[in-house]
Amino acid sequence: EATNNGGAFLIKGGSLHMENNCIVEQNKAKKGGGIYITDSGTAKILFCRVSQNEARGGDIYDGGGGIYVASGTLTMTGCKLSSNTAKNGGAINLKGGKGMTLTNCTITDNEATNGDGGGINFEYGTYNSDEYEYKIIRSIISNNKIIMNDVNTQRSGGGIAIQQNSITVTIDKCEIQANTINGDSGKRPCGAGLFLSNDNKCTIND
Repeated sequence: EATNNGGAFLIKGGSLHMENNCIVEQNKAKKGGGIYITDSGTAKILFCRVSQNEARGGDIYDGGGGIYVASGTLTMTGCKLSSNTAKNGGAINLKGGKGMTLTNCTITDNEATNGDGGGINFEYGTYNSDEYEYKIIRSIISNNKIIMNDVNTQRSGGGIAIQQNSITVTIDKCEIQANTINGDSGKRPCGAGLFLSNDNKCTIND
């Protein structure tokens, strides 16, 4: 267990390349239970598993049970992200970056508690989407959930939450299914599958 960020890997301005059945599992940290990317670091992860990691920070913007991107580039192909937990972004939380591409990935059974984005959360930050691309291609986002049991009445994006203003996200040939937001009566869940806030653009192709 890391005392700060990045339970297994902290990528600060460097690069991480993993492929062929690598496993990032059962790690804990404040942000980025499995992997934390900052200072324009890069991570390229191919045919690996990121599972059962936990981001334990309780601050309002803590998150990224599997992966947290503060600043940098994330590329994943053929990966499974499952059973990760956090306040925001059960599997992946982005605060900014220089692009993200997920291809043929499965994001399933992840959980955010009293936050946003059960699977993936794009929180407020600097994304520069005129220069960098944010794409999810031929991937499955399923059975992710948000649990609401605090005083906040609204949470968003059981599967994917796109909160940052003026970001463009492309979702191409994906399945977004059976994601949920669970809370007591009086709560106002928004977008069990996908939540898109003001001034954002999301292109969905079948």
